[in-house]
Amino acid sequence: MDMYTFPFDTQTCTLTLKSSGYSDKELIFADVNNQQSLTTESQQNQTMGEWELLNINASTTQPSNLVFSQHCITYQITIRRKPMLYIINLIFPVFCFLVLDVASFFMNASESEKLGLKVTLLLSISVLLLILNDKLPSTASQMPLIGKST
Repeated sequence: MDMYTFPFDTQTCTLTLKSSGYSDKELIFADVNNQQSLTTESQQNQTMGEWELLNINASTTQPSNLVFSQHCITYQITIRRKPMLYIINLIFPVFCFLVLDVASFFMNASESEKLGLKVTLLLSISVLLLILNDKLPSTASQMPLIGKST
């Protein structure tokens, strides 16, 4: 998975189906002629979740280097992540903590509440990060843009 643009990412998955024990004479794969109807039917049967189905492409191929003929059906599925969950649970709370942190610089230095507010903000961000550790995906080849500071 390419997690660089998380949570605004789009993924493409390839699924290839082929029988390893039967030839084309014994097993017939149905051709998918109408790609749009395949995508529309799949979108109607999609459950509510983290991903939105964008497109399904199907193609039939026949490898020529086999002893007996076998067709393969390859499905290329394109899905997009629904980012609203991450905006509500990650981006908005971090933005609120950032506003409170910047506002604390305008407090009078002689007030004892400034230190208490800073410690409370630090603890709140730590608890938020512990909670989000379970929700955010952990496998990626590079750090997502949302986690980069520069």
